[in-house]
Amino acid sequence: MPEPNDFSRFLTSCLGFTSNLRTISLYFDSHLLFRIHKTLAPSRAIALKSNLSSSSPLKILKLTGVEEAPIQLKAEVSRWMVQYATKPKPPPPTLASAAASTTSFASKMLAAFSSRTSSNSPSSTPTISSPPPIEKKVHSPLSFLTVTLFLRTVAATLKVSPSSHFSQEMMRATKKALPSVTKYSLIWTGKDEFEASRGGGGGDKAEEGEEEARRVFGGLLSTLDAQGRVSIGFPTFQTTGCASSVGARFISTVESEHSPDLYLQWPPLTT
Repeated sequence: MPEPNDFSRFLTSCLGFTSNLRTISLYFDSHLLFRIHKTLAPSRAIALKSNLSSSSPLKILKLTGVEEAPIQLKAEVSRWMVQYATKPKPPPPTLASAAASTTSFASKMLAAFSSRTSSNSPSSTPTISSPPPIEKKVHSPLSFLTVTLFLRTVAATLKVSPSSHFSQEMMRATKKALPSVTKYSLIWTGKDEFEASRGGGGGDKAEEGEEEARRVFGGLLSTLDAQGRVSIGFPTFQTTGCASSVGARFISTVESEHSPDLYLQWPPLTT
């Protein structure tokens, strides 16, 4: 069985590009561990610019329409998953961190020596009793943390008009017929969506475990530190080179390797 947190992140990434699927739940021994629900707002059409070409260089694909729509993903993550989440590996130490650690070690040694010296000398300062510790609220491991992510998607509708030779080659290589119409989707997180996902940026204190629960959005959340990924119904290891993800009926590398002639003749159409 895969690690629950990694599997939940995978399911969330898959749900981002689906058209009909709205809810995915993960159970273990009849206990609900994770649930993700997708809400898709009504889309609006984007006018095509007249100065832009709407056809691919080989005239196989023609852009017929573009639609934009906001998406809301609402995840319920059990506290058991948050408690036993795999901690990210710390980054390798740098020269600056090594120097800082050396300085901090020397400071600790000096502080320890000073405290030992001061402890040996008599002191008339009365000791102040520390306040009683605050009792930490205990939550049930089967209770849930609710986190939300707002996204924006743009879907381009493409008309497919291949030649008969190209269609035959694709059928031979992939054992699948080409669709007459397909979609190319781009999904990302804008500034407004990012702030709305964080509660509007009002400075409210996050609930304990909320940051760990947000890791289920790791495959879709656009940040400057992580690149988006290419999705073919599920996320792949292919990155997009920018902070957004794309999804379409791409031809996987494994399938294209079965037909090197096809790959050499039409390299822009295979990935």
